[in-house]
Formats: sequence, structure tokens, C-alpha cells
Amino acid sequence: MIKRFAYLIFINLLCLSFTSKADEITLESIPSTEGAGLICRKNKIEINIYGETYRGKITVIKNSNRYQVISNAEYYNVPIYYHDDNDENIKSEVVFTVTKRYFIQNKKVVSAISSDPIDKEKAEEELSLISIALKEAHENKKCLSWNIQ
Repeated sequence: MIKRFAYLIFINLLCLSFTSKADEITLESIPSTEGAGLICRKNKIEINIYGETYRGKITVIKNSNRYQVISNAEYYNVPIYYHDDNDENIKSEVVFTVTKRYFIQNKKVVSAISSDPIDKEKAEEELSLISIALKEAHENKKCLSWNIQ
């Protein structure tokens, strides 16, 4: 199952590489059950995180003096690539989607749509994931023009 998902991540990254110039890396430091990847472009990075029953995408866009973050997570009713007794793939359906938007400045979350402490905490967790992903990319000589400030 993990090999299939890693293959899909590879194909996704390969297709994106033909459409735009980007640094791409499979992330080992992000905890996920099915894999994670980072795509760096000049003004935008995308972190894709795949789990058994969810798919997350964190997009960071450079603005003049801060970064806009758009986070999207989809949760499924059955694990991706779940098979029934006849070994047929059961199509999973999206049960719900969570979208968050906020800004980062000076390595801090400075604005969130909601003032709810839980939303602020989740934004801080995502900021930590972004930092971990960029650190791993820099160690692999990728995304060197990116540094969240």
C-alpha cells in the first residue's frame, strides 16, 4: 500500500515538474502514514501530506513582507486503497474538508481567520511542519531561496 502511494506521489511530482520549474523532494522528516512531499517554486511552496484516511496540502505564498498560508485537509470515509473481500478497490469518499488561511511574519502566526485558540494552535503546528520541511529540503540542497522569516 505504501509503495502504491509513493508511486502516486512520484507521478504527481513528475507531472508538476513538466509544467513548471520547481524543486521537489520526498520528505522523510514529516510523520505521515503514506508519505509527504515538498514542491518549491519561486513564490510558492506546497507541502503534500498523505495519510490512510486523509490528504493534506499546505501552500505558502510569498508576499512583500509576510507569507500567506492556505491549508486544506480532506478526510475520507474508508482508507485509501482499501480492498473488500474480493480484493476490489473500494472508492473512498470525502467526508469533510477543513480549510484554514493565515499569515506568517517573523516566524510567528500574525493573523488567522478565526480567533479560536484551537485554530491558532493548529496554525502553529503547521508552521512547525513548514520549518521541518524546509530544513530537510535545505539539507538536500533544495529550496535554498526559501527561508520563513
